[in-house]
Amino acid sequence: MENTVNIPESVKDIKNAITRRITILAEWNTMLARSRKDSLRASRQLQVNATQQQILELRQALGLVVAKEQTSKAQALVSRLAPVRKDFENGLFERN
Repeated sequence: MENTVNIPESVKDIKNAITRRITILAEWNTMLARSRKDSLRASRQLQVNATQQQILELRQALGLVVAKEQTSKAQALVSRLAPVRKDFENGLFERN
């Protein structure tokens, strides 16, 4: 599936992009509601649909980035605890 919007790298940038798109969507919905000509209504409805699709893609990307960050934090924790695990496996923490 090809993205219809540029996906930023960081969580903060993705959230900002979602907020910006929601504002744009509100503007298009306002223009759509005021439209009387069928040709204008059709083109503005296309803009509304495209913006809704972009918001959906950004939200999906946000979920993936958050999951990646959580995974990398967990991997970092495991790597920091590796020496302790090694000591535990070698019997350093055995009870007498």
